[in-house]
Amino acid sequence: MELFDQVYAQKKEENTISKCEEKLTQLNTNHKKASKKAERAAKKFNHNITQPNRRK
Repeated sequence: MELFDQVYAQKKEENTISKCEEKLTQLNTNHKKASKKAERAAKKFNHNITQPNRRK
């Protein structure tokens, strides 16, 4: 029974680590997407400030 408990605890820990790694990967991906969006918005904002009446 002791061996079973050790194996069970190890598998549970591995599963938790795996879930954490997946979540971290997802957060990194979301961060990259968000920073790209922010960068594009900043460029657009700067362009609108420096050349405001170009379309008129």
